Amino acid sequence: MIWLCRYEMGDFSEQKNRLRKSGINNVYYLVEEGGMADTERIMEMRKSIETSISMVITVSNLFLHRFRRTDDTIDWLLTMSNILKEKYSQKRLIVIKPRTIHSQEEYLHMLQEFREKFDNKEQAYECVHMLPVYQATLAKSNMRTVKEMFILMLMSVKGISLEKAVVIQSHFGTPKKLIDYYSIENRSLSESEKGLLISKLFQSQIGSKKINKAASIALYESWGKL
Repeated sequence: MIWLCRYEMGDFSEQKNRLRKSGINNVYYLVEEGGMADTERIMEMRKSIETSISMVITVSNLFLHRFRRTDDTIDWLLTMSNILKEKYSQKRLIVIKPRTIHSQEEYLHMLQEFREKFDNKEQAYECVHMLPVYQATLAKSNMRTVKEMFILMLMSVKGISLEKAVVIQSHFGTPKKLIDYYSIENRSLSESEKGLLISKLFQSQIGSKKINKAASIALYESWGKL
């Protein structure tokens, strides 16, 4: 699978999580550097981008390819397409087409079970799935976990980015616990004090994870008055 995403939109973390659940064995992360050096926004994010690129190899176990020009990227894609075509034209495929899948975890478990039974060097088989099944299972609008739904709900609040939402979700776990934090654990506080609870709770966070007062108040307006 070829993976391209926009780091500044938070796609990097989100897509890594989705790819982990996909069960895909070989993922190539392509970085096209042409024209990037002249972009002021890119220069500001250079350190974060370099760190993320390093994580692709060391933490995420993905294959990384960096290109200078768009033409180089196209040439690589063409070459890879021909290699895959030649490889799979000689291979017998076991296509997994489940009638019902209730969760991403169930889908991944099913795929792993089939691979353990059929997908090995002694047999000329490979377990695969149809594109519609893959799309339905990993689509952003389908089969989301409570964690993913909670993060998306938090991100709908003004000032709460993906990084901030992940910090909040990791601490509270579920929407109910966040609501209870306002309405039960801190019910004796005034409205203004409740508005600053989240910024004080995560005041040790740094960089993009730090939650300022405005975002904290906006979060209280959305979640603390339910």
